[in-house]
Amino acid sequence: MKPNNVKNSQWWAYNALFITEHILGETLYSKIFGGAEQKLLRAIDEYASNKATDNDFHIIEYKKGESAEPMAHPYYPIVYRGAAADWPCQKKWTFDYFDQKYGDQDAPLLNSPGMVKENDAALTENLPLSYGVVKLRDYISNMRKGSKKYLKFWRIVDEQSSLRDDFDFDWLKKFRKPGAKNDLSYFFMGGKGSLSPIHSDYATTIFIQIEGTKKWTFYPINQRIFLGPRARRYNYFYTSADPYNLKDTRFPLLKHATPFELMLYPGDVLYFPSLLWHQVENVSDTIAVSYKFATFRAGLTSSKMLFTCFLLATKPWLITTILPWSKDAIGYKKEKV
Repeated sequence: MKPNNVKNSQWWAYNALFITEHILGETLYSKIFGGAEQKLLRAIDEYASNKATDNDFHIIEYKKGESAEPMAHPYYPIVYRGAAADWPCQKKWTFDYFDQKYGDQDAPLLNSPGMVKENDAALTENLPLSYGVVKLRDYISNMRKGSKKYLKFWRIVDEQSSLRDDFDFDWLKKFRKPGAKNDLSYFFMGGKGSLSPIHSDYATTIFIQIEGTKKWTFYPINQRIFLGPRARRYNYFYTSADPYNLKDTRFPLLKHATPFELMLYPGDVLYFPSLLWHQVENVSDTIAVSYKFATFRAGLTSSKMLFTCFLLATKPWLITTILPWSKDAIGYKKEKV
């Protein structure tokens, strides 16, 4: 569904150009359709500037004890305050705990395109794909010294049964829907000031905050038109738009986007649906875990355009995206310590 401050004809034209770029590639598309895109953006800007935004998007929030049962919404995020406060991870997991018990583990630093701030040379030095490995204790030491490198999407929780036992996965699995693929957990650790810029990924996500505070900024799925992502054939989507810089001439429609902010504290659990746009900032040094799964129906419900682009992704191809989600293929029960 389009934003109300965009004409039907503009919405259809924008999506036609988006899928065309996905097929042709950014360079060829820019040569052929770059002028048409700029003309369209100017027309959208003029129309949106004279029409108030009418959006019923909101963040659903439950205080601790208000809702015992997980529920999912196809469009809105839901935060369960204190839902994980009594889980063992909240009582055991600290930076010192990981330093002492898992300090010799090799932690992956994956800075894929769009997942680090573009103007931070220290983080984007080897993009489009920068992958490194660091001992966890060295990472923690550097983080405490102010490093902005962000350790994310580490599979250590699935690899270590002792860590997995620190979560109530029976409760988390209640979010899953029939036909859901994968049952993956990802570990995040980041220092104050580190962040993941605005992006959108296919999986449905449940995020458990364990240590520190994160600031989440969400945008309704249909406000993609204001955020200015490019169709780059990845199996996720991102934009270099900065919520704190509405004057960036590369994103003339960003001022029409409506951000929804949320602070996540230790013990909080956050659910959000497939393809929802979000930026994540570490307000303090943080530890967190995400639990993810995917269904075709969730993506199709969220955005038919992004669902189509996901199916047609070549970086990597869809088949290589799906196969590793098998528990047998990823060494689900592998122990390293």
